Amino acid sequence: MQKQNKSNKYVLTADFINNRCKIIRTWQACYTAACYLNNMDYLRTMLTVSLHGITIVAPIGLYPEEKIHPNTFEVDVDVEVKTETDKPWPFVDYAQINDIVVNAFTPDIELLETLVANIHNHIKTQIADAMKVKVAVRKMAPPLQNNVRYSQVCYEG
Repeated sequence: MQKQNKSNKYVLTADFINNRCKIIRTWQACYTAACYLNNMDYLRTMLTVSLHGITIVAPIGLYPEEKIHPNTFEVDVDVEVKTETDKPWPFVDYAQINDIVVNAFTPDIELLETLVANIHNHIKTQIADAMKVKVAVRKMAPPLQNNVRYSQVCYEG
């Protein structure tokens, strides 16, 4: 705290200075961290390449009738790659993404979850610059008792 001496001037005590310095050090640390994070966000700008509405008809499903009467599926894929302002941006070939999706639809798969995981893993391994991949697979008009537009499984990571 501040104390008043005989000449009516305030004198700063050691406790007061230490507390103020702690506050200033904390503020500086927060300010430094904020600047660092802002700088990191600047350094980590992302480019997203998307392929949405890939339509595939395939005999995939858990029920026997789905092997006889194939289902219609829609797939959306988003691939994020790191960009830097002072370097050329990376190229992501969406024809390669399409091929990965089409080749993932094999008759031995029964679950959408397996399909999504396979597509996600293949994209992450075949596109080296991929930082984040989002895959959504929709089964259009699934064979249920009532009218359902689609069922969907989505994975992002």
